[in-house]
Amino acid sequence: MRETKKIIALAMSLVMLLSFAACSKSSIKEYDKDSMVALLQDKLGISESDIHVSETDGTNGSPAATVITAKYNDIRINVAFCKNAEEAADHFKESYDAFQNSFNKTSQFSGSSINMKGIDCGYIVVKGDKPETGIFGDINRTGSVYGALYHTGSEILYVSSEMGKGMDDVGKVIDALGYPNV
Repeated sequence: MRETKKIIALAMSLVMLLSFAACSKSSIKEYDKDSMVALLQDKLGISESDIHVSETDGTNGSPAATVITAKYNDIRINVAFCKNAEEAADHFKESYDAFQNSFNKTSQFSGSSINMKGIDCGYIVVKGDKPETGIFGDINRTGSVYGALYHTGSEILYVSSEMGKGMDDVGKVIDALGYPNV
């Protein structure tokens, strides 16, 4: 009995260590505001006038953050640099749980997805068809979806096609960021 408890404790410790290692060795790089703006301009050719930086105070249900929004063809890019990393993690956890409930527990999704949730980072990438999906916001309720949500530290990044348009461009944006993709 005592040996079984030791084995279980060791296994749980290993799982936690692997989860931590997955984030620290993953390709989810945390950017800051200036490096993100530079990346959007240099790698994707988005003009400075099409990149909008604003501040949110956290009163509308989202964490207080510096927010960057941009469009790349029919792709919507939103990056929030949260004032509090714990709030960023909580926001990602809520989205991750919604993804698990919506995509992994029903058979209405056809396509591919990858996801990972670690201690201080994670991601969800979805490409395929699912009726009435709202995983990346109401703008994606068409059924065809290609989008991604990444979290690392205080950064939360959304990339998604608008109304099923520009599906090929989502991959271009993800690749430019150097993040995991389906």
